[in-house]
Amino acid sequence: MHPEAGSVVWRSAVADVDQESNTCFNLVMVRTMFPHDLVRAQHDWNRTYAALAAPRPGNTTVLRRRLLRLSVEVFWHPFWSTGRGRSPAARVALRQHVHAQEQGEVWPR
Repeated sequence: MHPEAGSVVWRSAVADVDQESNTCFNLVMVRTMFPHDLVRAQHDWNRTYAALAAPRPGNTTVLRRRLLRLSVEVFWHPFWSTGRGRSPAARVALRQHVHAQEQGEVWPR
């Protein structure tokens, strides 16, 4: 069984900046429509792809097999057959969400 969609993540939001400091951050709860296992699989796919794209990667066979397995896991995830996952825009939103996490804009709780 896959985790429910609607997991809670934390996003940093810039609040009023104090004169003494350069930045001040507020933590705001943001709901995401993606199941945790789908987000994790996309994140692992991104890391594996980057490792394979690096100059002279070691164990290319292992990396290619892992990338293929993760591609299948992401592509055939049950979320895509739900109402919120049917549109191609949902797949783009997943990649954007995971990219934002990797850039430090969103932290999983």
